Amino acid sequence: LGYRLPSLQYAVTLCCILVAVFSSPFMGIGAGLVFSIVLFLWQSSESSPVASMSDGSRTVSRTLRPFWELRTLRQEGSRTIVLYLQGQLFFGSGQSLAAALVAAVEGHSSCSELGSVRYCILSFSKVPSIDASAAEQLKIAIKRISRHGCKVVFCRMGLEVFQMLSACNIIKSPDIDLRRVLNIDRQEELVQRPASPEDNFQEDDLPLQEDDHMMASRSLHWKKLPTFRDPSKGDQDAFDDETDALNYCERHLLREFCYIEGGMAISVPTLEPYMRSYGNACAQGARLDEEVFEKLNRLSPGTMASLRPFCDVRTGLAPRQELDPNTVALHFVLQGGVALVDVHRQGEADSLVSMKGFHGRGRQRLRKRYPPGSVISHLGFLLPAERLVDSALVPSIIVSGKFAGSSEVWSLQRESWAQLPTSLMRALEDMLLLQAMTERQHTLLSGY
Repeated sequence: LGYRLPSLQYAVTLCCILVAVFSSPFMGIGAGLVFSIVLFLWQSSESSPVASMSDGSRTVSRTLRPFWELRTLRQEGSRTIVLYLQGQLFFGSGQSLAAALVAAVEGHSSCSELGSVRYCILSFSKVPSIDASAAEQLKIAIKRISRHGCKVVFCRMGLEVFQMLSACNIIKSPDIDLRRVLNIDRQEELVQRPASPEDNFQEDDLPLQEDDHMMASRSLHWKKLPTFRDPSKGDQDAFDDETDALNYCERHLLREFCYIEGGMAISVPTLEPYMRSYGNACAQGARLDEEVFEKLNRLSPGTMASLRPFCDVRTGLAPRQELDPNTVALHFVLQGGVALVDVHRQGEADSLVSMKGFHGRGRQRLRKRYPPGSVISHLGFLLPAERLVDSALVPSIIVSGKFAGSSEVWSLQRESWAQLPTSLMRALEDMLLLQAMTERQHTLLSGY
């Protein structure tokens, strides 16, 4: 009749009082502890360890992609599923997690046949800890779904969860960024090698980096570092954030279903030459030809040659190098990539509670990652100064190392914009409108 039953904690309290009345206060306290433990285990086993679920056709990474890649991901992205986990994982909830993982892979509704799920991403952002029994149950489930050709990828782990999964030999090859955030980037310990007495070191022996904000709380505590595979092999299974895990899965799916000759995807029956050139530039870190850049952005042939005299052309930009924040400019990426990030400055709301979105990456929150062929404008380039709410809202533009070892960026400063020929200015305005709509379309899929 709509009446909500009282919490079972009241029944525990009543039982403690009755035991104390008819026996002794110490027996009442003991009974309360036993009843509370039983109640906790029961409630934990009854709640689902999976908070929500998505797949790669509805949730994509924050790497901006052209329309033919997004079409392929919309069609084939269901081969990647994402499970967002929650709560403490122990022997009871661990069994539920293992069953949910197997059911999600073997009975995924978006898949027409068993084995079509290639990747399963597990996000541990709401999982504070996992015990050995739950880890072993998870390991058994991973072995079972691996027989169907599904690889499990981990992300958003706290230090305790990462340590347990590594100790159980579930995580074997963390991503470079995750190794840096967790302060395990000493290359001599990361390359696979036989165990030796020198492996026994304390956390104080590990090198410190100024940009890693969790070193005090996320430094390694084990005395023997697990043996991880060489990160240069490219077969990672653990990442710092969901977008990195999704980006890893997307690269493999696009290579198989979009760019390989005779690929199985039908979303783009025939790739034009400039599309394949773009794919090769992203995969191999090569420079994008100016003709390809023009076709990507629907510019007339020769536009980039006319634009170059007005730009500051910079080559060989190293990853994690920030473009001049005081220069209001329009940036054209011809090699490598750049990332639009918010930087959590020292002294800004520092507390025991982490600022939302700044859990990793060295106090940086990724907004969007731009591949070669992209155009990124400073927020104040086209936005009048009186309409700019706060200059602190302007994200930083940092060179990304996800596409190449170095980047080439052409920067058109705001002062040079007024010097452009009218026809060139109109062409760039149309390009900026196209870029804005492309970003909005991508944001609809990447807003997880």
